[in-house]
Amino acid sequence: GDVRWGLDGTQKIAWDVTPVRHKLFGTPDWTVDASDGGLFLSAPIASPSCTPVCSGGNVTLGAPRAFFNGIVEYNVTMRGTPIWALLTIESLPVNQPPSFSVMPSYTILEANASASPMRIPGFVFHVQAGPAVPDEAAQNVTLTAVEYTPAGVVQSASFSVPLAGNATLEVILAPFRNARSFFYVEARDSGGVVNFGADSARANFSLGVTPVNRQPAFAIDCTPPVSCSPECSDPDLAGCSVRVTVGESCQGCPTGVGAPACKHPLYLAGFAAGTAQSGISKIDEADEAWQ
Repeated sequence: GDVRWGLDGTQKIAWDVTPVRHKLFGTPDWTVDASDGGLFLSAPIASPSCTPVCSGGNVTLGAPRAFFNGIVEYNVTMRGTPIWALLTIESLPVNQPPSFSVMPSYTILEANASASPMRIPGFVFHVQAGPAVPDEAAQNVTLTAVEYTPAGVVQSASFSVPLAGNATLEVILAPFRNARSFFYVEARDSGGVVNFGADSARANFSLGVTPVNRQPAFAIDCTPPVSCSPECSDPDLAGCSVRVTVGESCQGCPTGVGAPACKHPLYLAGFAAGTAQSGISKIDEADEAWQ
């Protein structure tokens, strides 16, 4: 074969390393196209170890392409001879963490007694399972909201399944409570942590619940001479109508006469009872002035 000797008495041989076939990203079938499929940025190099006769050799792998994984088979041939060997190189998958962006803060109004779910579309956006390679793109991502400084204003918080990279935050607030609450959102993909991979990422956000002032509350004493419409029994007195019936004014009422018609001006003791800054228990309204 093509075996030579150098002037220093060292045997000189050379090898050719040629890719034969490959399969990438866990695909079951081989692709036979005399390439490595892009698994490496450069081909491996085989170099002999001769002292002075060549008894072995070393293979220097090419630089791996970021986030690629798979198997490549190479033919290693001694130049000028029919001698060859099969070299198989496998690059194992390492799961990369998901990535996303989140609104750092959001402000909403406090809830009424019948708090219904509030949805904030696009609260989390640019959701990706990892780098733009096939095995990462095939993964599923789930999002979880965790309140790490509970303020008693949020009963539950959850995210929808990401769609086109966006996810909706759904919150149910505690009625009539307001404060700022701090959360983190955790994104977890389905790639696992084999080979020291990473499958989760976190980011912080806060929800500010703004107070809504509530109307003062009182009850009306509807005993004669006061009569009330049925609406007066409602806590907010909406549509309440009150009628006071008294006799005509008299002239020179005798001393000590207690008839309502003889009281000038008319005085209804306890007409409004149970007065309060609000009809519900709210700490932020306890010190409000009212008249």
